[in-house]
Amino acid sequence: MSDTPTVWGVHMGVHVGTEPVEKNYIGIGWSELGDLSQIDADREAFKFALQAKQPDSSMPSIRTQVATIYRFMHVVKTGDYVVYPCKSDRLVYIGIISGDYERANSEDEDPYLNRRPVTWLTPNGVPRNNFSQVALYEIGAYITLFEIKKTAGDFLNAVGIEYQATINKDPIVELQEQELEQEEIPDDETVTKVINESAKYSTEDFIIRRLHR
Repeated sequence: MSDTPTVWGVHMGVHVGTEPVEKNYIGIGWSELGDLSQIDADREAFKFALQAKQPDSSMPSIRTQVATIYRFMHVVKTGDYVVYPCKSDRLVYIGIISGDYERANSEDEDPYLNRRPVTWLTPNGVPRNNFSQVALYEIGAYITLFEIKKTAGDFLNAVGIEYQATINKDPIVELQEQELEQEEIPDDETVTKVINESAKYSTEDFIIRRLHR
């Protein structure tokens, strides 16, 4: 069994802000599915449940969504590390998954009702310019929940854990390949959104880095 820590990245909407840090959680959407723990731990079961709620969605879209939901529920483990790049304050928060899935109160207006508890190791956040451009690229991918593989050491080192990943080829090319492996892009609209989001945050990171030089 490998002793290499697993590090996940998670994206939440800009409207959520720092609430996940203040309330010690990370979350995903799909609140319409109800309590996800009531769905069998099987990808087909999640696919069936999601199709019932989204009868007009394409199969590639369903598969993409199920991949994220299943990963959140049954692949992410207690003790794994998580990186949350907050869109509202532009800081990066790093923590440890501290428990299993929880369904938040249904009266909560926050759409991220499906949650995992987190112990935040950097509750005050870390400036983005503390990380390499490659690391920022990896956490900037337009994917809800993804494993950080190539630059995990950047984030582990930020919380005092010495770890150096090995990159054998061009890091940007390898990260692009990793994105395609992790989550299918179902349609042209999503492709456009991916490009726009990546360009926006890459440009902002470049400006911030130049200002700090």
